[in-house]
Amino acid sequence: MQLLTRQTKVVATVSPASSQEAIAGMIKAGMNVACLNFSHGSYDGLAQTIARIRSIAEELDTPVTLLQELRSSELPSLSNKDIQDLEFGLSQEVDYIALSFIRSAEDVRVLKNLLQQKGAADTAVVAKIEKLDAIAHLEEILNECDAVMIAPRDFGLGMSQEKLPLLQKRIIELCNHKGIPVISAIQIPESTSHNHSTRTETSDIANAITDGTDAVMLSNVSQTNEASVEGVQRLVKIVTETEAEIEFLNNPPAKTDVTHALSVGLNAICKVLPPRCIATFTSSGYTARLAAGERPKVPIIALTPNPKVYRSLNLIWGVQPVLLNREVETFEELTAQVEEMLRDRSWVEPGDKILILAGIPTKHSQGTNFLKIHIIAASGNQ
Repeated sequence: MQLLTRQTKVVATVSPASSQEAIAGMIKAGMNVACLNFSHGSYDGLAQTIARIRSIAEELDTPVTLLQELRSSELPSLSNKDIQDLEFGLSQEVDYIALSFIRSAEDVRVLKNLLQQKGAADTAVVAKIEKLDAIAHLEEILNECDAVMIAPRDFGLGMSQEKLPLLQKRIIELCNHKGIPVISAIQIPESTSHNHSTRTETSDIANAITDGTDAVMLSNVSQTNEASVEGVQRLVKIVTETEAEIEFLNNPPAKTDVTHALSVGLNAICKVLPPRCIATFTSSGYTARLAAGERPKVPIIALTPNPKVYRSLNLIWGVQPVLLNREVETFEELTAQVEEMLRDRSWVEPGDKILILAGIPTKHSQGTNFLKIHIIAASGNQ
């Protein structure tokens, strides 16, 4: 696994038609989140695809988040097929579930209540904002969901084109302020999807990155194996080149606790002595999310013993999750574990400075209580 070289994450659709080679190519090209569209394919085919994704991700030692996209329908928000698809997705332990055609916060509550009934209350719900009705109830929807997917071009049917850019900015800003990850889905016309995105789509992607989206996603791209890999490669290239030229907006979540207070100090320290990375210990993902909200210029390495948190954090801007195989309890053990992990992956060299954001005692959710500047020792002097 390589140290994260970009902050904005890449979402790509993986279909049952995707071959082993194509999935491996997409992950190697930089796919962070695999979107599974349940409008197509049988459960057997989808199960095989999920197994392929997880097998390749483990082989490459890299996290890949699974996003199940329910197609839903246009009153009730969940059709009978959606409920069947949901049950199958839960059996496959997907990380996020996206609900389409949302009109109000009640649609999100219906899905969350269903998840609770099925013993999966900790499964994150993504509200797909694609209807004008949702805009009228945006604040309420954001208070209920765990993440957002926006497709601004879909609003064009009922809104003047001039308002679309500002609408996207508003949604992303609100999501950032509430600490909710947001995916910006950019539509690529079929006429160009086999070759390259147009200037308009490239501009849309770059604007979403500048606005502070956590992830970008190409929609309506051909699901041929070659086109899927090329689509990820295009996205990564646009992300990399855009990030090299911009200063990210700092619009952190509005929290008033110790973890947030410590997170605020990250950027101030980074400006004085640029660290190699920020290492956070997190059992729920809360600390890593708040650190990401500060939009630091260096990677945030989130160490967690929880496989579900490990995969879900992979959607978050600037966060590189690492799964721990053992937990420590003391300050000294924690510091040594960070250095050992970084050395083993060749992510640091002697003399590098890193920031450690964690809590003692460990194993307490939202128990972060210290921020340490640590210098990597020479070999043998740990």
